Amino acid sequence: MKRGKGDTSRNAFVLILLVLIGLLLIFALTNRSFWNRLTGKASTESAQVSATVRNTAPTIITDNLDGTTAIDLIPESTKDVVIIFKAEDKNGYNDISTSSAQTYASISRGAVTRQSSPGSCTKAPGGNPKRADISCTVSMQYYDENADWTVTVSAGDIGGLSASQNTRTITVNLLKDIRIATTPPSGPITLSFPTIDPGAVNQGATNDALVITNRGNYEGTITVQGTNLVNGPDSIPIGNFNADITDAGSCILPGEGGTATALSTSVVIANSILPRTPPGNAEDLFFCAESIPDPIISGDYTGTWTIVI
Repeated sequence: MKRGKGDTSRNAFVLILLVLIGLLLIFALTNRSFWNRLTGKASTESAQVSATVRNTAPTIITDNLDGTTAIDLIPESTKDVVIIFKAEDKNGYNDISTSSAQTYASISRGAVTRQSSPGSCTKAPGGNPKRADISCTVSMQYYDENADWTVTVSAGDIGGLSASQNTRTITVNLLKDIRIATTPPSGPITLSFPTIDPGAVNQGATNDALVITNRGNYEGTITVQGTNLVNGPDSIPIGNFNADITDAGSCILPGEGGTATALSTSVVIANSILPRTPPGNAEDLFFCAESIPDPIISGDYTGTWTIVI
């Protein structure tokens, strides 16, 4: 029986349909998402996963990388002291913040504290990803006490946590330095007495007080080292002169009811005290020629007196 053109077309259509169904089945079997939508069943599902790492405070590993054990101050100025310490942070080197107010170094004694300026410390890698070498500059004053001072170092992180340590001391060395001026101040220091008659008594200097200003951290008495005033073969003995911290008392010795000190080759002036802390870090000394020998030749008598602390 002879087939017609209609049968051929139908067979081709069926073949194409079977191919499409086969491709659809292959796609469905290899694509879980499509299969899940088709069947309404799911064999897998995605979920968001999160974990929080806690911010931990830094720790101080060592506080003396600079090796400084003593400080030499500068007369009437400040001395910058560099303190270097090592800090560690489990959140990493970048978590240690030098802009934090909690990152600093200070040097303190009693109620006095010298501290690095906020945000002025710097850092450098400290040998592993968690560590930093931190450098801070502390300015000490010329009058800071000669004693052992406590060093405190602190490291802060960007999360606001910090750690500090104060197990180290630094010695501030003694600084003895003075400036002397007459009243009124003039050029080279020259203590002058008026023209004096032989046998005269209680003649005060014309340009005292000598103003002794403390330019260091010494605090204590004042010593005058004197020599005789000499004019050729004649002299006025150093013991004929007195000194005192008040003008009124400079010519009156203790035996006469006063407080003046008779000068000698070296003597501590009674009641003298040179404070170290400005603005009151000065002491005045007044001088008196208690008696002039008689007889004595006329002329200019000179010598050298030294103020010592």
